[in-house]
Amino acid sequence: MKPGLSRLLPCLLLGCQEATLDAVRGDAKDCSLALIATDYASTSVALLNRDGTVCVEPLIHSGSAPAGVVTALSGDVVLPSQPSPDGRLLLIDRFPNAVLTWVELGQSTMNQTSVATGFASNPQDALTVDGELLVTRSATNPSPGIEPFDGGGDVLILSGADPTPVGRIGFEAISASGFDPKPSAMAPTGGGLIAVGLAHLSRDFARGGPGRVAVVDPMARQIVASLELEALTNCGSVTPRASGEIVVVCSGVFQEPPRRDQSALLVASVSGTDVTLIQRWEAVDLAGDALAFGVTLLSEKSAIVPVFGDLGTGTRDRLIQVDLDTGTPTELGIESAAFELGSPFWVPADRLLLVPDADRRTPRLLRYHLPEDGGAPEPLEPLTVTPSSGLPPRHLGALLTL
Repeated sequence: MKPGLSRLLPCLLLGCQEATLDAVRGDAKDCSLALIATDYASTSVALLNRDGTVCVEPLIHSGSAPAGVVTALSGDVVLPSQPSPDGRLLLIDRFPNAVLTWVELGQSTMNQTSVATGFASNPQDALTVDGELLVTRSATNPSPGIEPFDGGGDVLILSGADPTPVGRIGFEAISASGFDPKPSAMAPTGGGLIAVGLAHLSRDFARGGPGRVAVVDPMARQIVASLELEALTNCGSVTPRASGEIVVVCSGVFQEPPRRDQSALLVASVSGTDVTLIQRWEAVDLAGDALAFGVTLLSEKSAIVPVFGDLGTGTRDRLIQVDLDTGTPTELGIESAAFELGSPFWVPADRLLLVPDADRRTPRLLRYHLPEDGGAPEPLEPLTVTPSSGLPPRHLGALLTL
């Protein structure tokens, strides 16, 4: 057990003093990964070493009230798709809080910024570009015009040492009637341009509009290109690839009957104001079921893609590996209960794949070594990474680029 960690456990019951938090965060400066554990009612944040072992647990949780924290963490917290360039840990508290929390690792300071602008804006991702912070906000404000930048369904742009809103890029102009744009993940594409995946759903999430990806210019505060993905829906997942290319996942709509035929894996090229579809592979051909959110790139030619299970049919979440040149899928034999397998995290230097498994019976971090010759994943000992909170692990991200 890390030295600071043994001092933290009593404070969970008795209330933490600042000196205790200082000791724990002193340990945090040597950690590599952040882990979000949640049962959707409360959240705990742990830090891990590069091999998945516990470094600090918990760092902060829904019951924490250290200096700088005004709003306690809800049960709906995620990590940004890219680590913060300043080395701080950024937590995105989505709904209903709409708050960003920064943790200065190795110190006792925390800071929070609201991105609500008067309504529960449901932030999804955050990305720093040219000193400004971009935040996608999924919710659309039903009564805008009261506060500055309060439209929602946008990329909110913040600036300054204590980030405050200075602009927004809305997607109303490229949304079909009856559907909200619901921007989600962002991916840098070069030249200062950012690709934004739009879930493009009805407000009750029951229907999906045409799949769309937008390209925005944050400096000009405008959309410069968009790509409609015919017969696909819920295309909020985008991951950057080399040379301005992006990998996109469309997951379909989950209302009965689930629309697996509206799910696909795609590769698109972004060059200036031109966005072009290069590859498209239907989910039913790749996996026989809808693809889950997110893609983990093992290399420029290979990706790990999660596949949704189904509570109704008893099918399980699983991972497939896809050749991004040919679309050839490979079953990896990695699975868990439906809607419990988190997006995998790849540590390339160690060829280590870390997979949060939120199965209520055995919540743990699964670990696999992937051979260079493309052979089957070699299972390593799974780890219990939330011994103090007992919450199921769901999201994993890097503190710095590994």
